[in-house]
Amino acid sequence: MPMPQPNELIVQIDTGSHVPAYLQIANHLNCIILSGQLSPGSLLPQIRNLAAQLRINPNTVARAYSELAALGRIRKRQGSGCFVAEQLDEARNAESKYIILEGRIDELVAIAVRLGVSSDQLIGMLQTRLSDGHVNPQPQRVRKVERKAKDHKIPAGRPNLWQAADELVD
Repeated sequence: MPMPQPNELIVQIDTGSHVPAYLQIANHLNCIILSGQLSPGSLLPQIRNLAAQLRINPNTVARAYSELAALGRIRKRQGSGCFVAEQLDEARNAESKYIILEGRIDELVAIAVRLGVSSDQLIGMLQTRLSDGHVNPQPQRVRKVERKAKDHKIPAGRPNLWQAADELVD
């Protein structure tokens, strides 16, 4: 699989989220780096270009990049841009993966609570997803689902939250 170029890098922010935009950007890029989708030495999008793409203040992107630099994920080179670090600390990588997952799990639990999904149902859905090997349930649909869920109820006993969410969005 070819590595994405800086202009091909897809970064999205959720303006309705309680998580600040700079952290959303930093978390997203951190996931991409830790998963190996960006190889060491890869050039990140220029701050102004990414800010224009996301329609946010360039200082927000600069702050996200500063967070990643503080974590040792990227290196800033004056006049050249920001690059994925050549050497990533394995112990810090493992810790970061758990921190990222904990944040995502918190978001999932909050959504499940808002939708009225019990903990047993949620655990069952997760176990099904993990056993099926299903990945990438397109989390960008979550906001649409939450808005529609106010007017609709997911039928009880639904085996798949995302399937039910698709029906609400469509």
